[in-house]
Amino acid sequence: MLQEMNKIAIIHLFLLGFEEEVSNFTLGLTNPSTQADLLKVDLWKEKMLLYKDAVTDPGNGIQPASSTWAKKHIFGWSDDEIRTDLLQQRMERAIGEELKNTPTVIVKTGIFDTLDKLYGTKEGAGAPAAPPGEVSEPAATELPGGLGGGFDAEFGGGGGAPETPETPPGQEAAVTPESTSIKDLNILLENDIHGSKFLDLSIGQQNLGKIAEELDKLLGS
Repeated sequence: MLQEMNKIAIIHLFLLGFEEEVSNFTLGLTNPSTQADLLKVDLWKEKMLLYKDAVTDPGNGIQPASSTWAKKHIFGWSDDEIRTDLLQQRMERAIGEELKNTPTVIVKTGIFDTLDKLYGTKEGAGAPAAPPGEVSEPAATELPGGLGGGFDAEFGGGGGAPETPETPPGQEAAVTPESTSIKDLNILLENDIHGSKFLDLSIGQQNLGKIAEELDKLLGS
């Protein structure tokens, strides 16, 4: 169309005496309108409906036409185009089966790693809670020389040992296991006939020298 209109324009300019302007112009057309696109869509809809009617079994087990014939005569495809379409359909079916197996192949995509780190919980996280009625005991603090925290608890020494909780009024202070862990230094505690512990100050006065020696060893180390 542009070529024929270009010829008409050249003849028109030549007859009007614009011989120098015969080759000094350019013609152009606008893009197809939306109405033309709608007409194409309607045309393909009619072709698709006709194709479905042609390849659908009417109920007697025989289709009006084969899929190959319908594609060739309704869509106007060539043999190569029909063969290419069959190859593409087989590849797309294989892709569809692979997509179905995606959850078993890709366990974790990593998209939600940031959210999982901020708000997620890990299995086994945190210390197990103590059973009802039981109170967990803190670990004993070790002192230099292999001595436990019981020595400081008995003789008032520092050394970073944990503080002994205050005894409520009307209750006697219980003897902790650490206070009896040092056999040689546990000279102030004796067992009575009932097995309870009590302080014997006379024994402590007799063994002040031994206590001083142990303190010197502890401070010296």
